[in-house]
Amino acid sequence: MTGTPQVRPRPARRPPAATAAAVLGVVTAVPTALLAAFFLLLVLGGAPTLLHVSLALGGPCALGLVLGSMRLIGGRSPALLFGSAVACVVVLLVALASAVAVWDGSDVASGIVFVALALVLPTTTAVLAWLPAVRRWAVGRR
Repeated sequence: MTGTPQVRPRPARRPPAATAAAVLGVVTAVPTALLAAFFLLLVLGGAPTLLHVSLALGGPCALGLVLGSMRLIGGRSPALLFGSAVACVVVLLVALASAVAVWDGSDVASGIVFVALALVLPTTTAVLAWLPAVRRWAVGRR
């Protein structure tokens, strides 16, 4: 019918968890990128250790976190954000393992505390990004 107005379905509202995951993704990316740049300079400066190399790998993780956050805010799949957050966790655990292999007792304790504190942001980001409500919303936006 020509005179009947077309009713368009109202798009689903973004779940608060999606917004929180995207914001935490950017918040996680900033210190990750700064530390990765610092450790990349140490690697390029010569005599890098496995700890320096593993923490320098945070750079690509930070890039993925920012891109994944922007994609999620735009209603796209949370997979990039989730994968980048998981990659950050893996980088931190590899760094801890490499540090434990060469450090003595007091240094290992401080390394464990550092990693435990650093794991909070990427772990929370990954959990929020992969919640079923966030994934359903992103699929529904396609």
